[in-house]
Amino acid sequence: ENTETEENLLMLSNLVRRTGLAQLSPQEVDIAMMKYTRRERRKHGEDLFVISRDQFGKFIREIIPREASKQFDRTESENFSNYFTNFFTCFDYNWSDLKKDEVN
Repeated sequence: ENTETEENLLMLSNLVRRTGLAQLSPQEVDIAMMKYTRRERRKHGEDLFVISRDQFGKFIREIIPREASKQFDRTESENFSNYFTNFFTCFDYNWSDLKKDEVN
């Protein structure tokens, strides 16, 4: 019997395989994502790289090849979309001084 954690791991495995993300290096993902961020200088000299929910969506659409997404059925499309939305939301903290729907 599958537990919820096992189902989540299977979903993640399916996501990276079916979307082609497994073929990308961390550096490729980083380079692609940085195009959608903005740099904010903080008063103590640190820099934050901020990405909005809209820009995150554009980044995801860039790194998932159109050929791969054409092969998704409706359920997969909905599941993958929800998975990426949930991933973004994991970093969307209430205590952050960033605007709503922005993360660093």
